[in-house]
Amino acid sequence: MPPHHLEISKLMERANNKLLTKLAELSKCEGMINNLDEINNEVVDCIDKVVETAAWIHHLITYIHPFREGNGRTARLAVNLILERYGLVGISVKIEKENKTQYCGALRQIDTVEDYQPLKDLIYEGLTERYAGVSMKYYAFKGKDKKF
Repeated sequence: MPPHHLEISKLMERANNKLLTKLAELSKCEGMINNLDEINNEVVDCIDKVVETAAWIHHLITYIHPFREGNGRTARLAVNLILERYGLVGISVKIEKENKTQYCGALRQIDTVEDYQPLKDLIYEGLTERYAGVSMKYYAFKGKDKKF
């Protein structure tokens, strides 16, 4: 259930302030993911922080629901803007058919227990699909403990 329409302006202002803070925290990751000749824990941490920020903004837009139409499209666009800004490729967060249940469940998981991992997993799935068949050595990881 989206918030009351009179709350949207205040929620968007808070969201913008928090986004600016999150982007400032990601500043150390700038350029690091673009050049991945050597993979180290710092690069892996940056990728995970970028994906976490992308998941956060996606959920926030769908939660605040600031538009009459196009909230999901806007949220997916924001995900891609974050990913591409820090050196990853844009993805397609699929929400058709069987994936829609998983997608809605991931958003509910955030709403109920603030667990972003299921949505992050969907983003990582999208990244895996986009990089499939690309010969680059850093695709042997996903975050700290999962295959990417």
